[in-house]
Amino acid sequence: MLGLILIFWVARHFYRLAEQHNKSKWAYAILSIAIWFGAQVLFGLGLAIFFMAAGEEVELDNMVISLLSLPISLAAVWLLNYLLKRSWKKQPNYGQLAGTLDDGMSVEQSEDKDRWEN
Repeated sequence: MLGLILIFWVARHFYRLAEQHNKSKWAYAILSIAIWFGAQVLFGLGLAIFFMAAGEEVELDNMVISLLSLPISLAAVWLLNYLLKRSWKKQPNYGQLAGTLDDGMSVEQSEDKDRWEN
């Protein structure tokens, strides 16, 4: 149950983040859920490979594996969040550029250009 609540909050955060930057809201919410589960699967496979390579037979309860994979999943979605924010800060947000024309000149620059051409 705790995992479902965390997944909801993570997806909600990415939904709002994408909304702020005029990106596809549902795509990034679903991407965050996929990263969450993908990190857990990769951690579980890595743990199994580690124990097989060590030659030990260790039986871990599902609850223990879930609790161990929780910080890994949180770190994975935090990394995705960090990378998206950094990438989107570098790109201009065209939805918030009020007062610009289609060619990228501001209204004032366009008036100056018209004044010089006449």
